[in-house]
Amino acid sequence: MSKDEEAKEIIRETKDKIDDYLEKAQKINQTIPNVSLAKENINGLYYAFQSKPPNINLNLGDNCLSVFKRQREAVFNLPDLPAINVTSVSTITAVSTSAANATIFALDAIKPETPEASQWLYNFQQNQANIQEREEYKNKIQEILEIIKKDFAKEFSISVEEYYRIQTTNDISNAALKMRNVLEHLKGELLFKARRLPQDQKIKWDAMADRIAKIGYQQDLKNEENNHRLIHDELSRIAKNHEKPTKYEFTIIFSKYILHLYSVLNYIDLTAIQ
Repeated sequence: MSKDEEAKEIIRETKDKIDDYLEKAQKINQTIPNVSLAKENINGLYYAFQSKPPNINLNLGDNCLSVFKRQREAVFNLPDLPAINVTSVSTITAVSTSAANATIFALDAIKPETPEASQWLYNFQQNQANIQEREEYKNKIQEILEIIKKDFAKEFSISVEEYYRIQTTNDISNAALKMRNVLEHLKGELLFKARRLPQDQKIKWDAMADRIAKIGYQQDLKNEENNHRLIHDELSRIAKNHEKPTKYEFTIIFSKYILHLYSVLNYIDLTAIQ
């Protein structure tokens, strides 16, 4: 079985399980926002893989597959109904968001060779961008940044405002600069918070993840390092006018920005950095 086929099967199993879970919740009139939002990400992946033209090979790596497996594990380990609370499912959306993120980055390397493939790629990217437009994502990012450092919350808010402003100003480089600054400042703060001894001045992302991630989510946080680097580098090139993406292309970049921030912030144990 190819990795593409393995991923397709993992996502199908995950979708079937979360559908069943939410159907049971509906029967007892129980609403679970985090799980419902995760379902949107999972459904987006499911329908993308189901409709993928056979001539497209995603060349998914082991890291991408591990994220899909982590997502499946999180769904299969959801608490029994009705004994559930928001805290017990707080990471499910982050896991599903990381899975969507991993797929978007994998698709960045795809060069569609047919109109059918181009349309499929466009549909998937647009669907993911639409999901990230939901206020729940931005509100949750804002909420956690307020706890970490209020200045970061304000900085993030400004970056979102600049993104929406490009619809009228077309100043994509400025929006990219604001977004890149948020990534840089948050990474610096998390590395700083993870330091414990004077000799830890050059602490790296993996060590940071081991120290401040929620129990069981250290590897998920470590996986986000590569996403951070890719988004940061992309935003840097745009901020310096070395690249000039279209508004549509920048919408996809903004989607990845939101996906990455949401995942990182939901993997962090806030009590470890107070």
